[in-house]
Amino acid sequence: MDTIDWLCGSCKQKPVASETIFNIGSISKLVSAWGFMQLTEKGFIKLDDPVDQYLTRWHLPESEFDRSRVTLRRILSHTAGLSVHGYGGSDQGLPLLSLEESLNGKTKRNGETVHLISEPGTKWDYSGGGYTLAQLLLEERTNQSFATYIKK
Repeated sequence: MDTIDWLCGSCKQKPVASETIFNIGSISKLVSAWGFMQLTEKGFIKLDDPVDQYLTRWHLPESEFDRSRVTLRRILSHTAGLSVHGYGGSDQGLPLLSLEESLNGKTKRNGETVHLISEPGTKWDYSGGGYTLAQLLLEERTNQSFATYIKK
C-alpha cells in the first residue's frame, strides 16, 4: 500500500502506511456499550445497581455527591456525574496504561482522575472516564480482560 502524507493540527507531517496505528476514540463506545449490555443480559449486573459495589481493584473517590447513584445506565448515557471528558490516546510503542492508572489520572492529556463532578442523574455531561470505569466493571464481573471478553 502506498503511503500518504497526513497533516493534523499541530502534528508534523508523517507518512501513513498500512501498519500505522490510529486512535479510534469514541467510535469504540458503540462496541463497548454492546459488551456492557451483555453483562446485564447474562445477569452479571443490573443497569440500575450502584457500580462501586462490584469493584475491588479501584473505587470512586469520596465526594460531596452520592457515589451509590453511579450506575451502568447512567455511565452509558453520560448522566453519572463523572469527570474526564476524554483521553489523549497513547503514543505508539509505549505500553498502555492499566485501567487503574487511567482512572487515577496518569494520562498524558490532563492528569485528571475519574471522580464525581455533579450529582449522578441530574444532568448530561460527556465522560470518557465513565466508560473506563465501565470497562473495569466488565473485567471485575467476568474475570476476563476487556479485550478477551469483547473478542469472544
